[in-house]
Amino acid sequence: MSYQCGKVISLVLQERFGDLVESIANYLYKYGPCSLLQLKKQMELPLPKVKEVLAVLLKYSLISIKHPNNTDLYALECNRVLWMLRYPTYIKLIKRKFGGDAEVLLEEILQKGYVNETDLLEITLERLTKISVAATLPSLQEKLNSLVIAKYLINFSSQPEIKEDTVKTDEKDKPMEISTPIKAWTINPDRFHQDLRDDFIVSAFANRFDNNAAELIRVLIQQMYVRTEPWAVVSNPVPIVEVKDLIKKMNNFPQLIAHFDQYVAVLEQDNSKFMYKVGEASGGSFQLGMKHIFTVFAWEICEHIVLEKFDSKSGSYISSR
Repeated sequence: MSYQCGKVISLVLQERFGDLVESIANYLYKYGPCSLLQLKKQMELPLPKVKEVLAVLLKYSLISIKHPNNTDLYALECNRVLWMLRYPTYIKLIKRKFGGDAEVLLEEILQKGYVNETDLLEITLERLTKISVAATLPSLQEKLNSLVIAKYLINFSSQPEIKEDTVKTDEKDKPMEISTPIKAWTINPDRFHQDLRDDFIVSAFANRFDNNAAELIRVLIQQMYVRTEPWAVVSNPVPIVEVKDLIKKMNNFPQLIAHFDQYVAVLEQDNSKFMYKVGEASGGSFQLGMKHIFTVFAWEICEHIVLEKFDSKSGSYISSR
């Protein structure tokens, strides 16, 4: 990765964990996976301090352990460090979908890396009580279960790179044990990113057309998940009749219901080519180009920048790429 990326990673870790954690993480960024003894020697730090820093980084899933030739090597997970910048967005998303109680639950997990379920519920209840928000342990347990069912939270022990492990040292040193509490939860970044991606697509079509078109796209993506892996490049076919029936049942967009076929035709003909028809039976089905749409967005942003900086002719040249 680039020098600038390294600077961002250093700043994020320094602000959150302090100079010592930042210095060891920065070394791992520059030189790649290292053993415990390598870090001790190169950083000129006491072994207990190095162990303490590795324990912190493991707790927050910011490093992983590799085992070449039966040697434990510690590797910095750069993306996970950068994802910490998205934590406020994660919190807003959960508040919007699940309410204030779930927001506080998530804040506690993000603050601590992972939290024992019992402790999490008690701490959250205490925080809510202090700000005079009515909540009970059963209601918080229900919110927590909802976050787990929706896969925003996952069992800590289910992550192989964060599993209970032992750092091997020489015979004079005791091994460092990273214990995992029973029934502890941590966040599942992939699930948050899936929602952020979908929100971005829906918002883009709202700006491109209107809220009715955006709702049609939203329901199409929702139904895509019934039959397609979330990060597939192209979705499996989604029957348009199924989408129409769902929109009718919701009955929140009367204009979309009244002009459904016209909206489908306009979106199908749009130069983004996000949705395209396959088959003719029962009105046909549509596939969604989940990867292609971001290529289109990227080009449109480039065109907009060039157009602002130069003139319409330069924008036309870019469009004819």
